[in-house]
Amino acid sequence: MAKSKESITESAGRARKARNGRAPDVTPSQVPVEQLRAMHAALVRTRLVEQHLAEGIAQGKLVGPLHAALGQEGAVVGSVIHTAKDDWICPTQRELGAHLMRGLPLVDVVAQFQGAAQSPSRGRTGHTHLGSLALHTTPPLGPTADNFAVGAGIALSFRVRKQKQVALGFFGDGVMNTGTWHEAINLVAAQGLPYVMLCNNNGFAGGTATELDCLLPDLATRAEAYGVPFESVDGCDVEAVYLACQRAFERARSGGGGTLVECKTIRAGGHTTDEVDDYAERVRRCRRSDEDVLCRLEHRLAELGILDENGLKAVEERVETEWRDAVQEAVKRAPATGVDGLTDVYAAMELTGDARTGVHYRIRS
Repeated sequence: MAKSKESITESAGRARKARNGRAPDVTPSQVPVEQLRAMHAALVRTRLVEQHLAEGIAQGKLVGPLHAALGQEGAVVGSVIHTAKDDWICPTQRELGAHLMRGLPLVDVVAQFQGAAQSPSRGRTGHTHLGSLALHTTPPLGPTADNFAVGAGIALSFRVRKQKQVALGFFGDGVMNTGTWHEAINLVAAQGLPYVMLCNNNGFAGGTATELDCLLPDLATRAEAYGVPFESVDGCDVEAVYLACQRAFERARSGGGGTLVECKTIRAGGHTTDEVDDYAERVRRCRRSDEDVLCRLEHRLAELGILDENGLKAVEERVETEWRDAVQEAVKRAPATGVDGLTDVYAAMELTGDARTGVHYRIRS
């Protein structure tokens, strides 16, 4: 972890050095300062938590794999920050940061990857198929296109009940080639549903490059065929994501229907951590890239005079402390057993009837 810490402070230092000797010509941000700080904290938290999870999986201490968001965390942070408490989010396996931002305790995340009985999935799965009805986050489905359709259904329920809530659904570029995606976005368009549809275009659908699936330079233009407003932004620029999603959420809340926002990001790792030999090295290479969303935001915060090296260190140290505390608490939770796997799968039933009338099953209330 020492190298990761050095890269954070070095990135801020490089930004300050670049400004030395020239007139102050920094463009003011259209994003409020407190929101910039909140997004930076969320980026650091997501990045470090995923790195710890990947290390634990590699060491055999945690159950994997992890669908890491390394390099594309900005799409999550810049969109989820606009959600209200009553809104619903439908993440994929790669949006662990969405659950963290909605308030899922870190100890529950660690317990999930330990396969503990007291975890969001109660030990049924050891990775990012987790959700919380209380926090209004749905657990990711294996077919991610179906996950996107669930979000459309949630948005439909808001319209039917005349509620001002908004649904936020994530999907990758590959999902746009499925029939389910087209059926869902058509429903959103026809019914004017309050659905912010976030495409995390990282250039790959599993192991297939996006240009081998679609010739469109901007995938968001597919929404035009359905009459849905759309934007395509640099997903590594969290300010751009924030502003695009702000417009999308305002449109949805005012009754203007859904919006498709395409975030062009990078996937700095494999499809899962199973395909990565040294995740920590992947993190370090990503941090040295001009495309890295976290590095770019830290440069920006330094330019704006919002956060210095000490401030960057403090953010990371808080996450490290939170992680250590979460691990200490999570190890106290017992692992799930075979019996736990059946909980809430079958309804509690009892036999009724007799030899004359036949045997019947009745669900207990």
